[in-house]
Amino acid sequence: AIAYYANYYGVLNQTINATATQMSFQNITNQFGISVDVSSNITFQYPGVYEISTLLQVNASVGSVLIYWYRLNGVDIPNSGVQYNFSESGIQIIAPNILMFNANAGDRISIWAIKTSGAISLSYGSLSLSPAYPASPSVDVGIKQITYTQIGPTGVTGYTGRTGYTGYT
Repeated sequence: AIAYYANYYGVLNQTINATATQMSFQNITNQFGISVDVSSNITFQYPGVYEISTLLQVNASVGSVLIYWYRLNGVDIPNSGVQYNFSESGIQIIAPNILMFNANAGDRISIWAIKTSGAISLSYGSLSLSPAYPASPSVDVGIKQITYTQIGPTGVTGYTGRTGYTGYT
């Protein structure tokens, strides 16, 4: 069976506000059986159990608190949030959040964030030619199907054997 997957990333700096804000990722690395729209809503074309893994490249001031989580069909997924407390000023971290969930065909998942204090932003790191290294996205989202609900084609049915003798009546 073939698994469905996708990888999306953002190349823009994003500010995290004191009101819930949907994370934005504008680029598609690859996708199969999963799609993303211009608002960064991810849609599943097939049912199954999926794993979504998100990395945020975060800059924060001392005392900042970042919380981010997933919404499925516009509803917060219980216990999907992660909270990061920043005790040092000017710190930059990679903030992961990994979730396994059931999706139906047509379900949409989105990623949301809020700050409860301080100044927080997601930053894109440009590539460098000297020394050479690749760019680093502000948001990186990977999705993979981990159980497969699709069924392959049925093979040819074998022949039926001879009918046996009929007994006495």
